[in-house]
Amino acid sequence: MKIPLFEEMENVGIGKYQIYLFTLIGVALWAIILWLFVERYLDLQDTTSKNENLNNITIIIISFHVLTFVFTLGETFLMAKNIWFSWMIIAFALTATFLNTANLSVVLGADIEDSIDEPYKNASVPKAIASLILQVVANSLMTAYIFRLIRSKNKLTY
Repeated sequence: MKIPLFEEMENVGIGKYQIYLFTLIGVALWAIILWLFVERYLDLQDTTSKNENLNNITIIIISFHVLTFVFTLGETFLMAKNIWFSWMIIAFALTATFLNTANLSVVLGADIEDSIDEPYKNASVPKAIASLILQVVANSLMTAYIFRLIRSKNKLTY
């Protein structure tokens, strides 16, 4: 089965090995980040005093992360001719990153205060930091492909 996105990547000069590696890294990052978000949610569920705001933000982050993947699959196999698929991918990915940054600041703030009865004490600070770093790396992967497309279109136009 021909995958339209892979054909587009070949057309802009990306080799098959690079395409497969790019895809593998992207899917692996997505899965690891999802695991980190779910772990945070489960850790927060283990606390005796619940913080609904942090739980709700975590659920939104997970939802946006999953929607990013769904729209990416749609773009990969359908190569939508309109801008909305691409826009939604970028919007969900960046919004999840910004919400994760806010979430991390709350978790770090609770860790710095080191108060035992804080509802965030079960949230793992290293996992929270890792999730944000990996999100930034994933977003840079997406941005690198966008730059590659822009450069190749510019060369193909003239």
